[in-house]
Amino acid sequence: MSKYDLSGLTKLGKGADVGTNFMKSQKGMALIDAAIASGKVTDDAASITKFAQEQVAIINKGVLDKMAGFTRQLDNASSNKLITMGSTLTEQVAKYSDELAAKLGDPEAAGQLAKLINPKVTSVYKKSMKASKKNLIGKVDDGASLSGRAADDVAEANATFGSKVLNGIWPPGKTSLIIAGMGYIIWAGPLDALSGAVTFLERFGFLPEGTTNGLIAFWGKLRGFITAVLWGAIILGTFWVMNMVFGAAKTAKGVVDSVSDNLVPDAEPSGA
Repeated sequence: MSKYDLSGLTKLGKGADVGTNFMKSQKGMALIDAAIASGKVTDDAASITKFAQEQVAIINKGVLDKMAGFTRQLDNASSNKLITMGSTLTEQVAKYSDELAAKLGDPEAAGQLAKLINPKVTSVYKKSMKASKKNLIGKVDDGASLSGRAADDVAEANATFGSKVLNGIWPPGKTSLIIAGMGYIIWAGPLDALSGAVTFLERFGFLPEGTTNGLIAFWGKLRGFITAVLWGAIILGTFWVMNMVFGAAKTAKGVVDSVSDNLVPDAEPSGA
């Protein structure tokens, strides 16, 4: 529970919860305590809310500007490049959190700021990773002159026979594209579930910061292997279920036949 009543704080834009949540945290309370002790703020609700709102605005503007920069980096990166950016993004968040904490006048607030910013960056990173892998499907190398990200993506999609199969390029046709699309869904679904669980553990300090970004990079790097394993598990699971169903049906038929034999006596031979 907050030491001060900050219910009057106004949220400003998409990143507002970072600033608001920070000011309502222990580090935010400490910032208010320091401002009161220094005489910068008087100890009354109106002054405290005004000061807190000013800090929220500083934090939110900084976070929104930084998030725009992160998004540009990710949007301009090829699928392979994204895999190497997981740890880099975590380092950039830590560095920016140090700068923002210094701007607020409390270097020790950097850790709390990083905890609030990291999930937002991770969310954008995961979205970009999924979009980049989906974008590889059907990227046929038709000999066209390409450069930058487009050239890198075509090269990755056609790098090996396995990558061509994975991305629906071989064999040519709609069926391959449909199977590749299903494979993408099979790959992306578990990523959402696992990253959500890991982010929760990371946020509450059970795992170190950057663990979720590492998971996303790992999942992207091994997309082909993971997709093949999950396809295999689905196929084996389907056969197992079918075997159980048909086995149960066969057993039930045997039981019915046995009961019928016991209830209906054999017909006596004629002339007996």
